[in-house]
Amino acid sequence: MLVENKFLFISLPRSASTAFEESCILHRFDIKHANSRFDFIYENDKVYEKYQKIEIDTNKFGKENIIYHPHERLIHLLTTFGYDYPIVAIKRNKFHRFVSQFSKVLELLYQQKDFISYDILSKINNKELFCFDPKLILEEKYETIAQIVIDTLKLNKNNLLLIGLLLLLFRPMYYWHGNNDKIIWFNLEDNESMHDLQNWVSDITKKNFTLHKSNEIKKPIVYTIKVNNEFRWLFDNYYAQTENQKNLKTII
Repeated sequence: MLVENKFLFISLPRSASTAFEESCILHRFDIKHANSRFDFIYENDKVYEKYQKIEIDTNKFGKENIIYHPHERLIHLLTTFGYDYPIVAIKRNKFHRFVSQFSKVLELLYQQKDFISYDILSKINNKELFCFDPKLILEEKYETIAQIVIDTLKLNKNNLLLIGLLLLLFRPMYYWHGNNDKIIWFNLEDNESMHDLQNWVSDITKKNFTLHKSNEIKKPIVYTIKVNNEFRWLFDNYYAQTENQKNLKTII
């Protein structure tokens, strides 16, 4: 998204992107998306007032589904807004980010009452999750991957939203940021780095900016996928080559 007509922020899944957008709303920043249909949500003062009330009353965000939180690819942001803006993104440990996304998939399946898929995915092990050919990642055949996972694990084919959830899970991070070498990175797991992010945003916008935490209230999710040596080996076997890869369809 374009923030205050000053910089582009890449909203990477499970990397504090919700917290960043909510913070922008609280600071009444001007925000634009590559897909303009999302922009109206920031033009409504009631949205701001609702977020502000949550901040004052509970100091918690994510309590209510106030906005739809979009993730947009950097290439779409660049082609929409131009190539002259600084680009900012928040990174996170790649293993923990993936498992966090897996947990989010389970949470959404539970909310959708797809208990068939929820029950199966919550009980699979590391090897069962990676049940497709790694070359499909490099070939960017993400829909094929999602269908293989659905068929192999016998997930609920009647859930029309399931493929979208699996696409969000299995797409590598370079799908979103294209490994663009102009990105200014801040580290979610480094307090000093996140403090630097707040200062950077404040300096470039000439407005005070504080990053608020997004504390989602949700049902505790139990699953058997674990970040251990086996998981790290499997993940790198599938995704390590993407860490320097450019998008095949559009080179940035």
